[in-house]
Amino acid sequence: MGKQLRDVLFLLAVLSWTGCTFDISGPHALVGEGDSAPLLFPDSGEGYRDGLSRDGLQFSDATVDGGPADTQPDVLGLDTRVDTTPMGCVNCGLLGCNETLKRCNRLAPSNIPLALVETLHGESLADCSITQSGEADGAKGIFGDCRPQGSEHSTREGVYWGSVMMPGNRLVTLFAMNSLTIDRDTVLRGMGSDPILIYAREGITIHGLIDVGAQLGVAGPGGGKGGEFDGASGEACEGGEGGGGDRTNEIFGDKSGGGGGGWGQRGAGGGWAASIPGGVGGELPLSSTTLSLVPLRGGCGGGAGGGSFKDGGPGGAGGGAIQLSAGTTLIVDGEGIYAAGGGGGGGHETDAGGGGGSGGSILLESVEVHVTAATPITANGGGGGAGGPEGLAGASGEDGIHDVSRADGGVAVYPTGSGGAGGAIWHLPGAGGYSSHAGGGGGGMGRCRIRARVSLVSSQLLSPRLTSDIKLSVW
Repeated sequence: MGKQLRDVLFLLAVLSWTGCTFDISGPHALVGEGDSAPLLFPDSGEGYRDGLSRDGLQFSDATVDGGPADTQPDVLGLDTRVDTTPMGCVNCGLLGCNETLKRCNRLAPSNIPLALVETLHGESLADCSITQSGEADGAKGIFGDCRPQGSEHSTREGVYWGSVMMPGNRLVTLFAMNSLTIDRDTVLRGMGSDPILIYAREGITIHGLIDVGAQLGVAGPGGGKGGEFDGASGEACEGGEGGGGDRTNEIFGDKSGGGGGGWGQRGAGGGWAASIPGGVGGELPLSSTTLSLVPLRGGCGGGAGGGSFKDGGPGGAGGGAIQLSAGTTLIVDGEGIYAAGGGGGGGHETDAGGGGGSGGSILLESVEVHVTAATPITANGGGGGAGGPEGLAGASGEDGIHDVSRADGGVAVYPTGSGGAGGAIWHLPGAGGYSSHAGGGGGGMGRCRIRARVSLVSSQLLSPRLTSDIKLSVW
């Protein structure tokens, strides 16, 4: 024992002379199954995992003078414990360590089957940089200037494209890559009939604009269609579709306006025409799935105005749905994300205006999400269309605005009714104007949600307000 003591003292003297120091302290955070946030080891002696001490280190089995190392210290006061954190779990951050697989946990994006996520981690995916405006086309597989048209369920130029079944047996169009950057003054326009999900194994940075909004009667990806003409309701949308207007007779009778679509906000009713009620505004679908955006879905269309010979104003379409899931960090800085509803069409000649479409859905998902100041993220409702005066067409409502203001309804020409304004964060959608040729109601706002361990949102241009939670799935 004396010789061992002399050797150790000599070694310590040498290390002290060379300036070497030891530091075995440091944070050790673990995320258990079902935990909603990193679990740091507490100061008390309770709740530790098997074999772990309060600082996350496991005692060695070595003994000194016959006593166990965790009960009897070394005679020199040295800490004989060793860190048993798996080699693959260094700097795991907020997602923690997967002790079974001996690596850091990885984000498991919502709305994608885990088996596909695992497959994509074995693919050779590219760092995608979009430098000029283009489309994310769910029907053709085109993704800006990163991926040309090609076959489905394949990787081209390092970008995967394919239709994926979400919970609830709904389809989503998936584009997957290693990382994504969209340059400033660049627009990526979403196209197709299904919602769009962009997944990057690493980070996503948006300096430009992602646009999945509706344009009048053309729905954004995943959005519901508006009623086509003459009192047709919007496409079935879990009760969020706007109801169609009505009429008293084929040619010269009174005609009421179509109702606005509802989603994150109820749509407004269409204008009455004498004793004929306007189309009802779309309801506010409320369930655990609609609030969580799992499955992802777009907004709801407005109802068409009452009319004859297909002249009732068409309902505005619902805004589209977009999900951005990044494995590390998601930054939205610049022109933002737009998922507004379309404006209702004006009635032709003596027919009524259509209701505006509701805003769509935006889901932002990552370990950390940053939305910088003056960056708009919007899913506002479209304005309703005006009734048509004799011999003229009524004015259409505006598509939802890309800030916190509301879209105007179509302005009436006497004696017709104006369209109601669309919904926005500080405004309920407006009802259609009363007239024998009434206006359509405004569409309601959509839904926006953040799912992240850390979310830093400094922008004041959010409509609707972003709801958030810290529950991330990992694998």
